[in-house]
Parts: sequence; structure tokens; C-alpha cells
Amino acid sequence: MAPGTPGVATFTGRYQRDGYAYEKYFIQGEGDYVVPFVLMLPPGDGPFPAVIALYPEGRLDAIRKGGTMEALVRKGYAVLSPDLIGTGETGPGTYRGDSYGYRQGKGDYNIWFGALQVGRSIVGIRAGDVARLVQYLRGNPKIDAGSIAAVAHGRMGPVLLHAAAFEPGIARVALLDSLATYDSIVMNEYYKPELIHATVPGALTAYDLPDLAATLAPRPLLVAGAVDHYERPADLAGVRRDYDVAQKAYADADAGPALRIEAGAGRSELDTLLAWLKGN
Repeated sequence: MAPGTPGVATFTGRYQRDGYAYEKYFIQGEGDYVVPFVLMLPPGDGPFPAVIALYPEGRLDAIRKGGTMEALVRKGYAVLSPDLIGTGETGPGTYRGDSYGYRQGKGDYNIWFGALQVGRSIVGIRAGDVARLVQYLRGNPKIDAGSIAAVAHGRMGPVLLHAAAFEPGIARVALLDSLATYDSIVMNEYYKPELIHATVPGALTAYDLPDLAATLAPRPLLVAGAVDHYERPADLAGVRRDYDVAQKAYADADAGPALRIEAGAGRSELDTLLAWLKGN
């Protein structure tokens, strides 16, 4: 389903932190709900290059004092981080439902099955809302509309891949500690239950995550610290084999260096992201 045209973001508060501004907004989501988000802005009028930061537990990880995103703001980047549906302020709260904590994990299956019952996926719904946030940034005079990057952590990786495949306004994509392939879940009897929110029912009848990555060429794409079906570090050589289709697409677009597949923990997250943002 196309995300459509977003409404006007509603401003709900502003705080001045040491060296940057912290603003709170919400925007209309796909359905009868809103998507709260924060926008951290460096001093001045801009326009600033922007980074959308997606975390599995929502925006609180992005706004942590002393964290990577705060450091990026101090380097001159605007950072937007949302509570996508089912996370943070839009999460279930104390209501867990009858499919919470199924078997050995802590995964909340209710939201996944709920989306399935209406012919959707939670990944697709969240991806559509990411596209709305990109459109909001493109219309914000403080943001450089041609320099909007997005970084996804962990289980938000597939959400960002889907969003970027349909939203060309995302100029750069970084996946940190993200699931390498859907195939790794299907081909193993057991997987980490929390990964359910990163999956799309029936996806493998048409595509896998590396196929989505191939559609991004020639936009810069960083895949760092990819994980397997248990969220363990995946074998780097295996990840590169899995991403062969993406590597061929980038080579065909004469953009081979724009696709970087790296092991995790080689350097700090901040150094990794700064190098990626600057094209190094």
C-alpha cells in the first residue's frame, strides 16, 4: 500500500540541550494512529544533512545522552528518530495479549498476527510510516532534502530495506546488526522469537532481503555486523555470498564501492557511521 501524502507534523515541545535543540512531534500514520518522533537539530538555520535513526525499542535509544546519535548532532547532522507502531509510546504497555512470550522468547506475536489477518505485515506498515517521515523531512526548510540518510539497528533493518526500496528520498542506507536473510529463519527449525517483527509472511515466494538491497543501487548501502536466525554474528563470507545479487546490481550500475559489507565491532558505531556518511 502506498504511504500517500503525510499530514502536517504536530509540534508538542522543545528543549534546549547542551549544544543542540531537541524537538518533539507526531505525524499521522497509515491508519487510526500517530507516529511520535523526535528531531534533534544543531545550532543555526540549516539546511542540515539528516539521519533517520530506527531502533527496535523506539526513539529512547536515539536520544540517550552521550550516545551515537547525540554525537552526530554535534557533528552537524539533524537526527530524527520515531516510535514506529508497536514500539515506545505506541507499544502495548502493560497489555501483552495471549501470544506474548510464546515459548522461549519474549516476542509479542499479537501485532504480527494482527497485521497478517488484514493482509499486511508489520514490516510493511512500519516501512510506510518511515516513508512518511522522509516526506516530512523533505518539506522541512531546516533539512537538506537531497541529503537524507537512514540507519537501522537490529530488527529494524528489514523495515528500512523495504522503505528505501520504495522511497528514493532516502539517499543512504545503513543496516547495523541486522538480519542477513529471511532464508536463514525458514531453513532452520528454531530461531529467536523476537525476530518475528522483522519478517514478512510469504516473502520468500517472491524475494529475500538481499533482493531488496539490490534495488537500492547505486545508492550507498552499508551492511555491518549482519546476524543469523539466532541474532548471532553471521559468517561474513556467507553474508557476502547471500548478497551476491546485490553486488551484481551495484556492479551493473557502476557503483560497486557504494555497497559495503563489513563485520561488526571493527570500530566504534560513531566512526562507522561518520565514515559511511562522508563516503569513506
